Amino acid sequence: MVRAYAHGRSTAVAAMTENDGSFLLEDLAAGEYAVCVGSIEGRRPVCVPEVEIEAEDATNLDLKAGQSFAIIGDSWLQGRASFAQSYRASGLGLTMARIKAFGPSRRVHIQLLRGNGTSGEAVGPSRTTGRVGGEGSTAVSWAGAEAATVPGQIYTIKMSADDGKTWIPAVAGGGNVFSLGSAYFGEIHSPYSDLGISICEDNDSLRTDYSLVGRGRMHRAISAGQSFTALSENITFASATLKGIDSAPGYVRFSIHEGGLGGRQIGPSKAVAPSSSSTVAWGPDEVVVRPGQRYYLHIESLSGKEFLAAYKSDTYALGSAAFNGREAGDKDIIATVAGHIAEEDFDRLMGHPAKVETIPLSSPSFENGLGKWRRDVLHGEIVGCSYGAVPYWGTRMFGWTNEQKGEGTRVVIYQKVKVRKNEWYVFSGWVYTDHRGGRSSDVKIRLVALAQGQDAVRNNAFVETSQWYATEGRWRRGSVQFKAEAELVSVGFDLEQRFNLESSSLYIDGAHLQRIGGR
Repeated sequence: MVRAYAHGRSTAVAAMTENDGSFLLEDLAAGEYAVCVGSIEGRRPVCVPEVEIEAEDATNLDLKAGQSFAIIGDSWLQGRASFAQSYRASGLGLTMARIKAFGPSRRVHIQLLRGNGTSGEAVGPSRTTGRVGGEGSTAVSWAGAEAATVPGQIYTIKMSADDGKTWIPAVAGGGNVFSLGSAYFGEIHSPYSDLGISICEDNDSLRTDYSLVGRGRMHRAISAGQSFTALSENITFASATLKGIDSAPGYVRFSIHEGGLGGRQIGPSKAVAPSSSSTVAWGPDEVVVRPGQRYYLHIESLSGKEFLAAYKSDTYALGSAAFNGREAGDKDIIATVAGHIAEEDFDRLMGHPAKVETIPLSSPSFENGLGKWRRDVLHGEIVGCSYGAVPYWGTRMFGWTNEQKGEGTRVVIYQKVKVRKNEWYVFSGWVYTDHRGGRSSDVKIRLVALAQGQDAVRNNAFVETSQWYATEGRWRRGSVQFKAEAELVSVGFDLEQRFNLESSSLYIDGAHLQRIGGR
């Protein structure tokens, strides 16, 4: 289900996707909308808080539910009491893990450990799944700060069966398919194996303030809610596991409040029908919050008739559930609240291990168009992100599209930046290329740095570059290191179209320049 909420309005326009994932939201009035897709097992929710709809015009939006990695487990092995899988973190915290299991059903305790192996220090609380087995799968989740991680460091997810019983996880039939980690069968390291597991992290613009998923008991109520600690700078997304009673109530409304139960409401409420994945969205400026402060998600029947809200026993230490206006300190509702990542978290996520300082760039996500960026040829035109790509970090973004251009068409977008001569720098950014006609590998992108500060951004004799990327319709991060040979250098992105295509497009988000120590 895809929903679009007009800014300042309560109700949504919704549509189910077709078998191929396409969807159509019809008869939207002109204006600004927040568009969202609820989280599904083992995938992060998708929320685009600012989409502009113009009168009598169609808008294309390419939504992709995200995972940090997913290992397909189509094989299994002898049962043991515990298994583990190591991985290299790419985000600020582990937010979801999905496992698959064969054999008898077991509850499985999932704990994040520091380092590579099963003897590392525990990071955050453990989570316990419902019973899983017989080729079934299940997921558990954390708020983004509960199991905090440092991007680039190694962690291990340890999975132990309830009461020390043996269980049988899925294993990648292809052996060592995840090069950044490996499996542990009990205490035995299996470097050429990987467990069938999917994980999600806070590594994009959506910060997970609160999240609890899975099966739980149901509480009958006219209103329900959950207090939580904000990690984000606003609230743009919320979902909960609800159920109507005899087709009533028709709708419930979600709202965010200051402090705990009974606090002042922030921004408008949003209405949705109760379901197993009731989902709402706000615009980026509708519910502004402060990271570290306490807030409350309130869900209330519009008709005054009761509904069922799923909950678990006290699982989230930084807040508690409430039903019918009374706090239930021993319960937490099954819900997710998320918003934009805070500026300091963005810097931490993008930070190089040897970072000394961050150098400001004009319009790093191209949210204000070209700004001080330059384009070295006339190919391409600036288009809004409504052309298809969802911004990875910002709420607004621009891209460049080459229409009906020939083989070898190139566009270099670059910016001159003041730096310190003879110091080392790293330039990084997230890139997304798209095309019509041909293959994904027909469109390539690389990051470039002109350390001498000239304008010869096409001359390979003068530029330092990253590898060429064929992003294949996904956001991918690239970086290039260089030593400044002048006090004014150029950094940018080089798009190349290899063959004749109907069109080729480039989107850039989160451009980041840092001064670092030694190379």
